[in-house]
Amino acid sequence: IHSVDEDGSGFIEFNEFQVLLQRIEERLKSNKFQEEVEHGLRAGYTESQLYDLRYVFDALDADGSANLGINEVKHCLTMLGSKVPVDMLEATFEALDEDGSGELDFLEFMEFVKLLSTDFFDSSSVAFAQKVTFVEIKVLRRALERFGLTRAYVNTLTQQEAIDLVCKFFEIQPEDNLQEALQVKSVADFLDAAKAKSNQSKG
Repeated sequence: IHSVDEDGSGFIEFNEFQVLLQRIEERLKSNKFQEEVEHGLRAGYTESQLYDLRYVFDALDADGSANLGINEVKHCLTMLGSKVPVDMLEATFEALDEDGSGELDFLEFMEFVKLLSTDFFDSSSVAFAQKVTFVEIKVLRRALERFGLTRAYVNTLTQQEAIDLVCKFFEIQPEDNLQEALQVKSVADFLDAAKAKSNQSKG
């Protein structure tokens, strides 16, 4: 509140109140975005795939409700080049629509795409990187958070800085095979390994 109280009166004028609301909305959107990114990375999506999913999702969310009905979802899958049978699509949609609202939010939509098929994207792009130098920056940053670094700090790191820190915390070399050195086969495994290593160090 003090940050928008420009005249220091201790009261918020209408224009200051509007600024406050805007900042709150921006913070909520940022938190939601981070939640979506982490959820998507753990599900095995790459950063570029998440952007593709979000692009078509937003393009068809005409009313800005942040939810898609089944017909809108069908259009989304068409835009992604999917050829899923209608009966399979409808059954999967119903299974994820737990509240019976007839709509899916973006997190549910990501699960929906995963449940239907792994053929939406080339499978080779979903496989987890073998070397830390090939791991996407967002995944590296989320791993570093498991080691106790703040999100504000890790978001300022360059790719190389993040790689160096991850190697330091995991006690590995950049050229090491992650799947062999850490016994990880997915983003979820990698993030869990970071959490386990952090707990081990604290112990």
